Amino acid sequence: MSRSIKLYLDDILASINKIKKYTAQMNLNELLEDEKTLDAVIFIVIPIKIRTVKK
Repeated sequence: MSRSIKLYLDDILASINKIKKYTAQMNLNELLEDEKTLDAVIFIVIPIKIRTVKK
């Protein structure tokens, strides 16, 4: 049984909100220099991409 599009969109929105929270006080250079935050953002984005490409 596949998930509804609404559930996928809810997951994507939740992920976007996490990324915004983690990076709110950072500019791009600060993000690139902060390995822990960058890893967190990457590990949020990769599953989103995998879920959307599988279809």
